[in-house]
Amino acid sequence: MSERSIEDRMGEALRISRLGLIRPVWADLGEVKKAEWRQAAVFVISAMELRGLKVVVEEGDKTDG
Repeated sequence: MSERSIEDRMGEALRISRLGLIRPVWADLGEVKKAEWRQAAVFVISAMELRGLKVVVEEGDKTDG
């Protein structure tokens, strides 16, 4: 499995935060909808960085794929 980008992971987290665990799950979500959530993730990550916060992915977190 390929490693997912931080924007992909954050997009999924934002979607779950807003909508809960709904179908389709992230893996089955279309690319257009994923792109919308990834764009929101880019905004949140940028806003966090402007305030001195950093988002990192821990190795071995078993959420790739």
